[in-house]
Amino acid sequence: MQKLWWLLAGSVVMAALAVGWMVLSSLNTPATIDSPQEPLPVRVALKPGRYIALQEGALQDEAFDRTILFFYERSSAEARAFDGEISQASDTLPKGTQIIRVDVATKEGSQLYARHGEQLMPSFAAVRADGSRVSLWSAYGQTKTVQAILDNT
Repeated sequence: MQKLWWLLAGSVVMAALAVGWMVLSSLNTPATIDSPQEPLPVRVALKPGRYIALQEGALQDEAFDRTILFFYERSSAEARAFDGEISQASDTLPKGTQIIRVDVATKEGSQLYARHGEQLMPSFAAVRADGSRVSLWSAYGQTKTVQAILDNT
């Protein structure tokens, strides 16, 4: 009986070692040359920050990973103050960041403004390349600095 016990125990240990060896060897198998590999994504180099008026294709520009829409109305003293501040400090915008001035008096500008549903001017909306909103900041009566815009959108 004792021999049978040792024989059975030895068989179980051998089976466990064989399974363990197969698992470990499958983890360490090097990839063959003809194995399919996913292509690496192409990353566009980020451009220096910029402040521009709304123009076609600006939202989809892959060289900017952060886009902030500045809803601007010429008759708004608050908006003009922000415009002056951003213009003076545009060279300090972080790499890959663009602020796009959207004149709400234009057809395209008023459509963007209505899409984001903000009523007080000036306001800023961080958006994705497809135009969907990430965040919104109503800046009326707020500190008029580029840093305030970056911190709040």
